Amino acid sequence: MGLFNIIPFFGREQEKNTIELIKKHADKVLETVERLPQVFDALDKKDAKRLNEEIEKVRVLEHEADVIRRQVEETMYSGAFMPISRGRIFDFCERLDTVANSAQDFANMTDYLVGIRINEEIRGMMTEIVDTTLSCTRALTEAVHSMDDAEKLKALIQKVRDEEHKIDIIQVKLYHTIYRRGAYGPTDILVLTKTADFLGTISNDAEDASDALNLIILMHKP
Repeated sequence: MGLFNIIPFFGREQEKNTIELIKKHADKVLETVERLPQVFDALDKKDAKRLNEEIEKVRVLEHEADVIRRQVEETMYSGAFMPISRGRIFDFCERLDTVANSAQDFANMTDYLVGIRINEEIRGMMTEIVDTTLSCTRALTEAVHSMDDAEKLKALIQKVRDEEHKIDIIQVKLYHTIYRRGAYGPTDILVLTKTADFLGTISNDAEDASDALNLIILMHKP
């Protein structure tokens, strides 16, 4: 049984239009996160001009995600869905939007890394986190597009959790490497740590969004 069958009045035209907007929003959030490898590549090559251009692209995409989220809000509160469902669905959309916000925070932070020598070990772990973050966000987006298939949806939600857990493990190793005695001075440690924080937050937010989506399923499970 799919989500279309368990949420009250999910099949009405207004609800269908809202769901299409939510899918569009998820796509834009993913598009925002998908710019991060380009941001990191420009940083790695110490190309300040290209880095600024890539950061600006992330900002533009995050703004576009905000615009779509507001459109979802308008349609939700113009009567789409029953009140018992509306609050939970809107909470999910807010959490989904936070993924794009966190991607922008990370992109903005990379500008402070330009003057810091990032060793191969840290670079490798950050690249692995970026790649796994992409996998995590893609699973979340696919989940949004699979709301008419409850079993597939559950599997994708679990994948989001699994990918987020992988990132947690890498992030712990990353912090240990950053704080290794003598590797970096206090200012560089602060900047690298904040960057790692922002990077890890993206997958945390994706997991929170997947949990909100899962709660919608549990609330309406027959």
